[in-house]
Amino acid sequence: MEEVPDDKSAKWVDNFEDPAEDTYRDMWKQSYNGISRANAIIEKVPTADFSKYFNTPQEADDFKKQALGEALFMRAFFYFRLAKFFGGVPLIITYDADRLVPRATYEETFAQIASDLKLSIETLPSTPFTSIPTSRYGHANKWVAEAYLGRVFLFYTGYMSNIEKKATADLPLVGGGSLTGTQVASYLDDCINNSGHKLASDFRNLWPYSYVNKSAKSDSVLPWAAAEGLSWVGQDGVTPTFGTGNLETMFVQRYSFGNWDWTNGQSYTNRLALFNSLRGNSLAPFGEGWGWCTVNPRLYSGWDDADPRKRGSILEVGKADQGTDGYAADKGTMKQGILIKNMFHYSTTMVKDHMLVCLFKCMLGQLQICS
Repeated sequence: MEEVPDDKSAKWVDNFEDPAEDTYRDMWKQSYNGISRANAIIEKVPTADFSKYFNTPQEADDFKKQALGEALFMRAFFYFRLAKFFGGVPLIITYDADRLVPRATYEETFAQIASDLKLSIETLPSTPFTSIPTSRYGHANKWVAEAYLGRVFLFYTGYMSNIEKKATADLPLVGGGSLTGTQVASYLDDCINNSGHKLASDFRNLWPYSYVNKSAKSDSVLPWAAAEGLSWVGQDGVTPTFGTGNLETMFVQRYSFGNWDWTNGQSYTNRLALFNSLRGNSLAPFGEGWGWCTVNPRLYSGWDDADPRKRGSILEVGKADQGTDGYAADKGTMKQGILIKNMFHYSTTMVKDHMLVCLFKCMLGQLQICS
């Protein structure tokens, strides 16, 4: 495997080694900045008077509940992000609280996350996704909070049982008490039955490789996608600009353009796509990137060819029907020529979290490779 000096830090992380003293400092700082802002909203919104900005008291009250529920979700989101990296972390839950506090336990950290998500669910309105205006896509809502509570439950109970060797079937809450698996499942049932979200007919339609661009030259159309009868559902929403309508996406990060410039472009570009795209190759509909996260050949060879998820998830180079017959070899670490297919595309507006793909299909017994 060819060594690429610029990618040394990524290779260290891949081996669970820390390439630098402060590798995750930015993530730590950004998360606590988000927590601080959420704390300010949680403290001030309940006593604020927004009536002059709305036509009726009900509209003003609805806005307060929406703002408060979103802030509670975001505080839980940031703490969950931190807990997945660092375990128990300092809990700062008021705006002016002392920043020099000891590290909370793992249980205490997840109790805060669960309590915030529970209160967020109880605060946010039960507006079906199909009735939420496009301008509000990307905001947290009740359904997102319910889905994340399911994810938090699975992470916590799995970690405690398998890593800490402390088997548990409950998710702790602040002040005592807990949420059982049955209670969490009821939130997910509410999401499934009342949110307006639903699964795509074929998970391969979630990815832009399934989009046949009728205005493009014939060599830009992916023959495999056409032969499989795939039809891209689009990025998000009931009536997207491109696609047939994607009702799976719940919590969305939109990106505006593709740019490798560290000073500005990295703030607006899907860095997962940048990190994992073809190195030294730009083959529509697959864009160019740094070629990280190649697929282990043992996974590929051991996967039944009859399973549609195999070619739906793994990209092979040098294949005409995949649009990769023009691939130039010997680029970076891509010696094996098999990469994660649904991770990179020319599109820079890829969603951040197809959480419904995993959560719903886990519950339905249809678990498959997810982004």
